[in-house]
Amino acid sequence: MPSAGCSKTYPPDLFQNFEEYKLDYVLGTLFDSKSDEVHLASVNLAIHGARQRGGLSKSNFSVIHCDISHYPEVEKSRTESIEEYSRFLAEKMHASVIVGLPNSVDSMVGFNQINQTQSVLISPAATFPSLSSIDGDEKTNQDPGLFWRTVSSDAVEAGVLAKKIRDHGHDKTAVIYTADDYGYEYVDALSDTHEGQLDVYELASSDSLFDIALEIAETSVTAIVFVSSKASDSISFINEAAGLSAFEQKIIYLNSTAMVDGLFDTDATLHSKIWGFRPLLPSGRVFEEFVSDVGSTVDVQSPEYFSAAHTYDASWLAIYGYTWAHFQESVINGVSIARGLRRLSDPLQNKASVGLAGWSTLESNFAAGEEIDIQGASGMLDFDRSTEELYNPIEVLRLNAVERCYKRLEICYSSGCESFSGLCE
Repeated sequence: MPSAGCSKTYPPDLFQNFEEYKLDYVLGTLFDSKSDEVHLASVNLAIHGARQRGGLSKSNFSVIHCDISHYPEVEKSRTESIEEYSRFLAEKMHASVIVGLPNSVDSMVGFNQINQTQSVLISPAATFPSLSSIDGDEKTNQDPGLFWRTVSSDAVEAGVLAKKIRDHGHDKTAVIYTADDYGYEYVDALSDTHEGQLDVYELASSDSLFDIALEIAETSVTAIVFVSSKASDSISFINEAAGLSAFEQKIIYLNSTAMVDGLFDTDATLHSKIWGFRPLLPSGRVFEEFVSDVGSTVDVQSPEYFSAAHTYDASWLAIYGYTWAHFQESVINGVSIARGLRRLSDPLQNKASVGLAGWSTLESNFAAGEEIDIQGASGMLDFDRSTEELYNPIEVLRLNAVERCYKRLEICYSSGCESFSGLCE
């Protein structure tokens, strides 16, 4: 019997006709049905594609969706629901791979439950740097990690930001950050790569923004980094700082969550002083095909496609992990599946894209025990073999309120940065 919060499946009749699907390789998902509709559709799209191809021998693929917004008991918290449904998927439904959880905190909760069952969690959204070692510091083919993600750690963006501060010659930097887990983790990552004096200011509430701005105005710092998980904070900060003449001699660096369109309508005094950083948004043929396919199944707003592309990739990674284990491992579990995930990023091997177009290439390579180089809808899935982490390219931008855009100056890759002419993006 399905759990009350895990009644939706693909195929839709999985529970009603379980005998028909008993040989399937099962994926689980953990999403909020109230806000993650496009992510659920993206998972179903991948499962549909794999089933359309015929699966593997007598085994096809199916998915069980658990709704973390569903609280069967009034007193049950979101955390308790994640814990219960994670165990249900891994222990009762034998889902060796779980995709989902919409943020880093939720991902920590879910992984700590399924780690005991040796299931893999693939997150499309968790960016906390501390998650890099949640499954151990050392990863090998024999002992791979069980936590994977299709986004890079915030440490990547923080590293690019710190480099730009060095390039600009600042030796004294102030960091304003929200008093939450996101702020703490981002500042820790920035501290690891920043050189020179770093003064930190914890933002306990938006009401204290002016006081912090006033305090910084009276110091000799020339660079200010603003880190917030609340979009409205950066807008308020720019408006407050614009009233203090000392800020005209300082540069303001905004991290990705602080880069919001509302900045175009802030006081223009400091617009020329604002630099922004964010992961490069998905683009290209594979992404456009994904948008067309998922857009035909669910009505979503354009920005949602960018985050959903990471979920689509995570779903195909789960399928590919099962595929490797099917051909090359004596036991199919999270460990054998994770060994397959380590075979997806070899630039010297055949290239393939997620979806049906690349399925034959991947299947034949894995059947032969060979690796592959996979491209996702969100970009190249170049996992580092030693860390099992991605390095998503980071855009370096300048605010242009007149044209209401961000002008791209650089894209920074793991190998270095590429300069651009500053056209609107």
